Parts: sequence; structure tokens; C-alpha cells
Amino acid sequence: MKFPQKAVNRFNAKVSITKDCHLWNAAKQKQGYGMFSYDGKSMPSHRFAYLLHKGNISENMVVHQTCENNACVNPEHLELQTKSQNKKNY
Repeated sequence: MKFPQKAVNRFNAKVSITKDCHLWNAAKQKQGYGMFSYDGKSMPSHRFAYLLHKGNISENMVVHQTCENNACVNPEHLELQTKSQNKKNY
């Protein structure tokens, strides 16, 4: 998915890259998931990262962080799963 460079720069400014994870350093939910606003809508930061780096997300799918770090937006740690697959991970 293509985003304006201004939105990409704003997103990247909120990320700290470590040896393993790319950590979201801005607004977070109680559970530790980052939140990012784009085009007047708020969405989980790992979902935006998936859209930015990997493309569209089917309606019945969720973005799962394989590292189990709720603040991680590293595209290498993001994969699509069905909601039922995602629930089995917890």
C-alpha cells in the first residue's frame, strides 16, 4: 500500500530500532499496542507497519507479532493470521 512520504516520516519518527524489535515509542493502549493516526483514523501501529511494508490485509485477517512484543512494528515480525489462529497464540 502506498502512503504519502509525510505520513511515513511521521510513523518512522516514533520507532526505535533495536537489535531485534522495532519499538513503538508513542501513544499506546493499556495492553501495550502502539496506536498511529492516519487520514483521521487511529489504528494499531503494527497494522500500519504491515500495510506500509507488506501490503493489504484481508478483511478476516489480523496482524500477529511473532516476537510477542505488543510494541513491536518490525515488518519481519509481522504476519497475517485469522482471528481464531491469533486467539490460539494466547
